[in-house]
This record gives sequence, C-alpha cells and structure tokens, in this order.
Amino acid sequence: MSGLRRLVSEIHRRSLWQVLGIYLGGSWVAYQVVLSLVQGLGLPDWVPPVALILFLIGLPVVLATAFVQERVIPSVPEATPAAGTGPGAATAASTGPMAAPTPTFARPTPGGPFLTWKRAAVAGGAAFAGLGMLVAVFMLMHRAGIGPVGSLAAKGELGETPTVLLAELEPITGDSALARVVTEAIRVDLSQSTFLSTVDRSRIRYTLERMGRPPESRLDGDLAREAAIRMGVAVVAEGDVSRAGSGYNLSLRLVTPDSGRVVASYRETASDSTDILPAVDRLSRRLRSHAGESLRAVRASTPLRELTTSSLEALQRYTQAGEAFDRGERARADQFYREAIQIDPEFASARRALAISFLNGQVFPDSALFHLEEALRMEHRLTESELRSTRGVYFTATGRHQDALFEFSALTELDPEAPAGWVNRGVALERLGQPAEAAASFRQAWDLGDRRPSPVGWNLARSLLGQGLVGEASAIVDVLEREFPDRDVTDGLRFQVLLAEGDLEAAASSLLERGYDWEELPLLTGRPSLALDVARRMRQDPNPDTRLRAATGQAYIELWVLNDAAAAARTLLEALEDPGIEELPPGVRPLAWPAFALAAAGRPNEARLWRSRHEANVPAAMLGAQQALGWATEALSLAAEGQHEPAIQLLRRARQDPGCPACWEPMAARLFEAAGQPDSAASAYARYVDTTWADAWILMFPYSGPTHFHLLAPSHENAARLYRGLGNLAEAERHASHFLELWADPDPALRPRVETVRGAVR
Repeated sequence: MSGLRRLVSEIHRRSLWQVLGIYLGGSWVAYQVVLSLVQGLGLPDWVPPVALILFLIGLPVVLATAFVQERVIPSVPEATPAAGTGPGAATAASTGPMAAPTPTFARPTPGGPFLTWKRAAVAGGAAFAGLGMLVAVFMLMHRAGIGPVGSLAAKGELGETPTVLLAELEPITGDSALARVVTEAIRVDLSQSTFLSTVDRSRIRYTLERMGRPPESRLDGDLAREAAIRMGVAVVAEGDVSRAGSGYNLSLRLVTPDSGRVVASYRETASDSTDILPAVDRLSRRLRSHAGESLRAVRASTPLRELTTSSLEALQRYTQAGEAFDRGERARADQFYREAIQIDPEFASARRALAISFLNGQVFPDSALFHLEEALRMEHRLTESELRSTRGVYFTATGRHQDALFEFSALTELDPEAPAGWVNRGVALERLGQPAEAAASFRQAWDLGDRRPSPVGWNLARSLLGQGLVGEASAIVDVLEREFPDRDVTDGLRFQVLLAEGDLEAAASSLLERGYDWEELPLLTGRPSLALDVARRMRQDPNPDTRLRAATGQAYIELWVLNDAAAAARTLLEALEDPGIEELPPGVRPLAWPAFALAAAGRPNEARLWRSRHEANVPAAMLGAQQALGWATEALSLAAEGQHEPAIQLLRRARQDPGCPACWEPMAARLFEAAGQPDSAASAYARYVDTTWADAWILMFPYSGPTHFHLLAPSHENAARLYRGLGNLAEAERHASHFLELWADPDPALRPRVETVRGAVR
C-alpha cells in the first residue's frame, strides 16, 4: 500500500496529470486541424487515421518524459553551526535564526538524459513532417499517374476526355431486377462527378440502332464493349451483383473495350437490402477518386439515398420507368413514375421525369407544372445537372426563355458530352429569336454522336431551313435517310426540304412514294376541297380532342383560304358545343386557337368567352408562354368592334414575339387595311411571304410549311392587290407571279380569284 501511495505521490509531484491534460487537449485541436486540411485540400482518407496513430504513439512518450524529468523544487540544506563550540554554541544554533533555504534542482532519475522535452518535440515534429512528405508523394504520384496510386486519367486509361460507358450489372444469383436497380444507382451517383462523364443514354440508344439492335436492348458487358468501340469510348464499367447470405456483394470493373483488359476493379459488401445504396455510394466514390477526381469534390457529393430515394422499391419503379420509356411505352413509364412518387413523395428525380414526360406528350400541363415545382422545392435531392435541367424545363414551360437559356447553357458546361443539354439550349435560343446560335447548339449535339431523327436531326435540319441554308439541311436529311430510312420524322424532313427548294411536284411525289396522302399540300396549291374532306372525316373521330382540332383546321381553311368568315364561325361554334370536350382534362382542352379564329371571324364576344375558359384551365404560370396568342385574340376582337387603333397597338406586342418573327403579319395586314393604312398592310403581307421557312410556326398554327400552307397564296394575292393600288407595279407583279404559280390549277370555286389576278397582270 505504501508503494502505491509513493507512486501516486510521484505522479503528483512530477505533474503527470497536467501533462496528460495538455497533451490530450492539444492533440484534439491538432486532429481537428488535420480533418479540416483533409477536407479543404482533398487529402487522402488515410491521413486522419495515420495522424491519430501518431498521436497515440506520442502519448506514452510524453508521459514517460514527464515522469523522468522532475520539476524544480526547494532543497533545504543542513543548518550551519554558530561560531564557537560546545554545548552553548549548539544550543544557540538550535534556537537562533536559520539560513534561508536555497532552491536547487533535484538530481534526474536514471534515463533522464534520453527522455528530454526537446527530444520529444523533435521526434513528434519529425513524425508529422514524415506524414506530410508521405502525403505529398502520394498526391504527386496520384496526379502524375505513377504506380498503383496513380489516377487512371493521368495514366491515359480514360482517353482524351474522362468518359466511361456503364454496362448493366450481371445478376450472378439471378436477381435481374436488383441488378438493374444497382446499375441505375451507380449511374445516378456517377452523374454527380464534375470530372468523370458517363455516356448519355440517348447516345447509347442511337448507337444501338446503328448497330441494328433494338434501342431497348439489355446493355450487357459484351454489347457495351462493342458500342464503346463505335463511340470511341476508352473504358467500359461492368460488374455484377450477388447475394451472400442476408447481404449482397457488389463489384465493378473498368475494362478496355477492344481487349477486355481490366484497368481497375472495386468491390463492396452490403450487410442487407437497406445497406445497398450506401454500398453503391462507397463503390462509385472509390471509382471517382481513382479516376482522378478531386477527393474534395468526391467528399462533397450528396449521399445517394439523400440524392434519390431511401426506398429501394421506389428506385426500382424509377428504373422500370426508364426502361419502358426506352421501349417507347410512355404511358407505362408514366405509371411507374407515379408509383415511385407514391412510395416516396420526396423522390425529386421521379417528379422531374414525370413532368417532362407530360410536357413532351403535351398532356396534363397543370400536373407537369406541379411536379416541376415540387422537384425544385426539393432541389437538394437533385444532381447539379438534374437541377439545371429542371429549372430550364420549368422556365421554358412558363415562357421565361432567357432564364431557360441561362440554365441550359450552365448544363452544357457541367456535362458538355450530353446532347440533350445542347438541344434544349438550342430551343431556348430559337424562342429568343437567335436562329444562327440555335443551329450551332443543335450542331454540337449532332457532332457529339447523337444523330437520331428526333430530337437532334429534326431540330438541326429545321433550324438550318429557317436560315435559308437548304443545302446544309438537305445534307443532314441525307444522313438520316441512310441511317433511319423507315422513320416518319425523316420522311417529313425530306418533304420540308423539297418545299424549301420550291419543288412542289417532288415534294408531293416523296409523300406518295411512302404511302402518305398529306392533306396540307393541296392547301398550298389552291385545292382546299381535299383538305376539307380530310378535316370533315376527322371530325367523326371518337377522340374529342381530335374532333375539336379537326374543326379548328376546317375553320382556318374557310376563314383564310375561302374568305368565308360566317362558315368558319359556324364550324367553330358547332364544334365547341361537343359534350366530349368536357371529357378532356382541363389543362389539355385546345380552346385557345378556336377562340383566336372566332375573333378573326368577327365574333368578339364568343372569342373572349372561350379565351377566358382556356385561361381558367391553364396554370397561371404557363400563360406567360402564350401571351402573343392572347394579345392577337384580343386585338382581332377589338378590330371586329371597330376599335382599330387599340387593336393595332395590341397586335404590335404580339408581333414582337422573337420565336415567331412573321406569324402575326397577315393578321396585322388585315388590321392595317381596315384602319385605312394600305401601305402598312402591303408591307406586312410582303414580310410574311418573304420570311424564310421556320418550323417553330407549327406550334402556332394547325398548318405549317415554307410558311403556313393556308396563308401563303392568299398573302401573295392580297399583297399584289394592295401594291397595285399603291402604284408599285413591280412589287404587284412579283407577288402576282408567285400567286399564279402556286394556284396554277385551283379548285373551281377559287378560279374566279385566279382570273382576277391574271387579268390585272395583263
């Protein structure tokens, strides 16, 4: 017991408790500094554990040093006798004043010369300096691609641009559904990378079609390697999923597509189904850091279950939706998206995908807007690319095209290898009236290797046509016809090219050779009776949406080609009484264009009634994208009431729509002529017929062509009449010549108009 007391006394005397407290506190502060440096500088994950080990090794060294190094203590010497000797002197010495004690250092215990504070400090500094040098060497080797720690990009294993093609994982134990889900999870997690790109799914579908494979083919390792060779991708990521008792083994390998050489391999284990997504996280992060991505960026990534969903079942529905979409089964895909959202209402990616599907299908705009807004509310659960895309789609749907351009431009910077971003950017530029820039953006998507007719080929060709670059557009269509000869989109583009070249006979033949009997071409050549027959047949269709759209097309022919406003109004009002319209979802009832045609037919009250019903059915945020049509409808309504000046002012706002530079010119011409301004009316007609073909107009009117099929010849006819009245015979002859060329052999009911123009020319 006395020995223990002496030990405790020695510990107190040598200040070991104070030294221990100081060391532990200092070590904690130093460890926090290490952690911050690891995060801030992107140091390797092994740095904190090694630093902790060094701190632990240093602890006994510091304690031992404190134990052997005694502190300064007062040392009391023996009393010095007073002068003299004998008993008296002794007594005086014992009772007189003592000399003051002099502090001295106690003699160090054995081992002291070894364990000194200076040596301990030097050893600790050397240890951490060694750690720093080790980290520096590691980082240098990683960035330079030296040895096993070298990044794959620095070694040149990932090609000129770090891109990987992800194959579908193999289900070793037969769970193919789980393998597809894990593959999708890896794809989503890798999409967070700002360094490593994964091949876009649209580009994969296009490549499979070129290989003669169905675009929905299962992309196993062999097929992925073959596709990668065609695309010039340096590595393929393939792997497998297998059960191991109650857990799962996940493996991923990077292989070269030509030889199948394994470049790198990674393996993770999930303890159970709830650990699968965290295991995918660990797997993809190891791949990203080994590829060469900054460790700081990898650590900053959102965990997969927070980025997507914590429900494996919801992720499975999401994966099934993507597969259905690839097969062209949009309705089935939408149902899977709905089920994923029902399982996890916070699944932002599923909401985003469902909204885009609705918008592309032009159905449920109110639901589309709701899901977009919900996805943006949960923006922290979207990847940066998904967030940019979602914002861009939302701004496009609500008519905020400048904001959409900003988001899609940022998206192309984040993922320059994804064609979809370039296509959407091009659409935004078109809506802003920048056709040359739009064509360049579409061309970028084309050059990235996505040469499907839709959306890339279609957008690029029509954009070139819109600038009058018919030869370049024809070259694009040549490529599409070679690679996709059976696509309706390709047939339609060739027809449009022939029209832009002015070869109406060849355009008609191109359709007949493919079994088409397109009713729009007769409108261009003065034979509206054929188009009217088609419209009347379509008005018997069981689908109320088809019936109403056919009636609107018929009214347009009666109004703009036949100049029969009364017949057009009857057709529209009869169609709008169809009880089947009420069966359509409110947001997709096509009421805006019938309202516009009623205004043009001189029925302002009915026009305003149906316009108000349309606005009540469409989300307020989306009405901004339809402002021009609303202004034009009210302008024509005012004109029908004799208020010409306010009508002209309002239509002038519609004419400023950058996405459709000449759409409203025929309406403006009518207003100018009614207001007694024939010169302005003639100029408006001339601007319309002289404007280069722009397919964006198909969104504005039921019919479209080099201009609108039903408006081109009548616009030439009216321009010729007005210019002749103004004494400008040269312009009158020019427009009359075009009119007579178009209506060389018209329907009998139109021949008197042709003879009138021909007589004026004589």
